[in-house]
Amino acid sequence: MHLSLGMAPILLTALLVAGTANEDVQNLASQAGAAMQREDFHTAQTLYERVIAQEPNMAEAYSNLGYALYMQAEYARAIERLRQALSIDPSLERTRLLLALCYFDSNQFSSALPLLEKAFDPRSADITVSEHLALTYLKLRQFEKALVPLDRWLELEPDNPDALYHRGKASFLLGIESYARLEKVAPESYRVHELKAELFQRQEQIEPAIAEYRKAIQAAPSVAGLHFSLGELFWENKRLDEALTEYTAERKLSPQDSLTQYKIGNIYFQRHDFVSAKTELDRAVQLDASYVDGHRDLSQVLRALGKPEQGATELVAAIKLDPDRAELHYMLFDMYRQLGRKPESARELEIFQELKRKAPTDLGTGMISH
Repeated sequence: MHLSLGMAPILLTALLVAGTANEDVQNLASQAGAAMQREDFHTAQTLYERVIAQEPNMAEAYSNLGYALYMQAEYARAIERLRQALSIDPSLERTRLLLALCYFDSNQFSSALPLLEKAFDPRSADITVSEHLALTYLKLRQFEKALVPLDRWLELEPDNPDALYHRGKASFLLGIESYARLEKVAPESYRVHELKAELFQRQEQIEPAIAEYRKAIQAAPSVAGLHFSLGELFWENKRLDEALTEYTAERKLSPQDSLTQYKIGNIYFQRHDFVSAKTELDRAVQLDASYVDGHRDLSQVLRALGKPEQGATELVAAIKLDPDRAELHYMLFDMYRQLGRKPESARELEIFQELKRKAPTDLGTGMISH
């Protein structure tokens, strides 16, 4: 992964000051600089070696020679020359970075790491440092440390597929490492079973996932969230009776959880038990008045109970919270149409159609969406 010429150390021709070198050295440096500009690195190497032969204490000559060697993938020789440059002048920051890249490209990651860490600035727009530091951490299996430079790399190049891949890889490997440690230090913990359940769930192995959630609940019956997670698994697989059992158990542990309360109400709604659904959904919107789906479903329950005016009020509340949600306007249009409120009905239909034009996706007109 080579640098562009623009990332090279400052060329020697720009650093020679009158009186610091003889005319022959000046001429050699000028020729070497021209060779570097046209990317004739072999010629530049030869010329910088002649400069060094005449001016053996000129740090910049060693640095530029190191760059020429690096661009020819002669990493061992480049490292030697760059280290000589830094021994003469430790202030050459670009040379230090180039040395780090030589170590990186020759798979000497432990040697590259301290140099890259020193060069890294999370505020800098220099992608080279962020990228190489992140990859060095990954090579050394320091996954957590890799996340900071990876995040900076993605800030600078949000659509870079390599950055996205390595960010995902770091998170994945860090997760595996954490999970392995969890199973080692606490093999009987409910967290181990919860983790296994989640992994089975991701693989769509439903019955093993259910079994692991049940083991987690057995190990920690008073921990909030486990019954809800199991309820969600049943919910996603249309096993509503079992989902209701788990949500009800979760409510005993988390009585102020509006989402659990909403799910209970929605299940009753799907069962067409509208009286129970109203009781449960009323409580859901009392717990969280900003929950749009709660107002939406309650509006349909009220309509089913013969109270469309109250249903319309709930839809208005939902629309205030999410005015760009097209299905809500369609439902309110239909509710107003039932009530004979033609101007309001026409207005809501117009809004629905306009939103549908702006986002020509499957907006739907159903009453329940998940």
